[in-house]
Amino acid sequence: MMNAVAPLDPLTEAFSALVARDDALTRRRFYDVLLTSRLYMTVTDDRSAVTGKALRLRDGTIALPAFLDETALRSWISSPTRYGTMSAKAFFSGAAKMEIDAVVINPGGPALQINRPSIILLGQGLNPAAIPQGTLSDS
Repeated sequence: MMNAVAPLDPLTEAFSALVARDDALTRRRFYDVLLTSRLYMTVTDDRSAVTGKALRLRDGTIALPAFLDETALRSWISSPTRYGTMSAKAFFSGAAKMEIDAVVINPGGPALQINRPSIILLGQGLNPAAIPQGTLSDS
């Protein structure tokens, strides 16, 4: 009897396809699935609100890390850390309000950096890959 390999969840499957081949189709599919998903995030110790822990990238960009699953989160953190989940739309809406420059999905790798115009659209429940190029603004 052969052991069956568990199928990937739709978000991990879409992310894997995007990492393997980043093109308009895989990016659009990833964002479609992302908008219906929950993201894992590290949180501050303030129990009055769930606030993500931002980090400064080498280029000075302020980024908010997010994780597709608990395994990706645990592989990135080095010590016991509080974490939670929230809908991707709520996560990106909050990131837009916090004036975050970028969101880094699975910073432990393979990673995807999402820019501010896309953060704003995702926070509105819109797929950035479905918007014609040249029509995005940072306002």
